Amino acid sequence: MGARRRNDMNMAFVCAVILRLVLIAWSAYQDANFDVKYTDIDYFVYTDAARHVVRGGSPYERATYRYPPLLAVLLAPNVLVHEMWGKVFFSTLDIAVGGLILKIGRRRGMNARELKYALWCWLFNPFTCAISTRGSCEALTGVLMLLTVEALTAGATTRAAIAYGFVVHMRLYPIIHALMFVAFLNKDYMGNRALFGKRGSKALSWVTVENVKFAVVSSATFFALTAGSYAVYGM
Repeated sequence: MGARRRNDMNMAFVCAVILRLVLIAWSAYQDANFDVKYTDIDYFVYTDAARHVVRGGSPYERATYRYPPLLAVLLAPNVLVHEMWGKVFFSTLDIAVGGLILKIGRRRGMNARELKYALWCWLFNPFTCAISTRGSCEALTGVLMLLTVEALTAGATTRAAIAYGFVVHMRLYPIIHALMFVAFLNKDYMGNRALFGKRGSKALSWVTVENVKFAVVSSATFFALTAGSYAVYGM
């Protein structure tokens, strides 16, 4: 990629950061001056849950908190530093998704024009900008999913499985993507070895070393995080 293209990409990231900072500042103004709030109602729930954690309690002391305790821990700076911490944190993850899109796209052979449009479609999408700056935790889900995809395209099955186990612990619904990852890992060009050999049934031929590794490591990560949360907070 030429110097001009790199400068364009860098400028896109700079503009995306500025845009999100402006929206975060606007959120404080709108919340203080309008009946309709900019901030997601769940953001206040996260913050209250984090306050209970900081005081040595359980995040589930906050009614309607329905997320893993780790989210409240991550947002403890909302209480300790500044109430806008979470919005900056989620917006940073939102920007990081753009970086992962570039990395994956380059690895998959996308040209500079395609990379630019893919990046712009994410960084300047009004939905993604609003979601992260309103204080929704969806950016955390997005970055963990893209970390999974990035690791898979790099052939790093263990790293991908850890990221996937983490995201399923944080938000259960990404479990629906498991079959897609299994199919990706089963492709011949990934160099997998079928555990049951060429003479095995068609169904069993999908059971490969990489698929088993992905399933075991992601499950272990999920259950370890869940068990740890239960041990500390009982839920």
